Amino acid sequence: MTKRNRKKQQGHYCKICGRYRANEKFSGKGHAQHICKDCNRELQAQKSEKKRAKQMAAEAGLPAPKHYPMTRYQAANYLGITPSAFDYRRKKLELEPCGTYEGKRGTGFLFDMATIIAVHELADGG
Repeated sequence: MTKRNRKKQQGHYCKICGRYRANEKFSGKGHAQHICKDCNRELQAQKSEKKRAKQMAAEAGLPAPKHYPMTRYQAANYLGITPSAFDYRRKKLELEPCGTYEGKRGTGFLFDMATIIAVHELADGG
């Protein structure tokens, strides 16, 4: 392909969503970071959700979580119980997962801090 036949891409490339967006879709820092306003908004929402999870864990007397939301194995390890015990207690309380993820071994479920704290309180007896 010669230089004459190539068309220059308009706008900027967002490295999060992988799209070329108009200049107006980027904030001042977004131009330099190559992150559009929509993706930046999503990143900020995730950041505030993690902060809220840390606060909830501190109120329940648990250490700050390293991962959020957590898989079944991460949640069980965080609470110091087996994954089957986590599942048993979660089902006993009739708590549902907050989302799903795609991993190496297939699809799995994610659990939020409210579910993890409820399982922890059941394990402590109240």
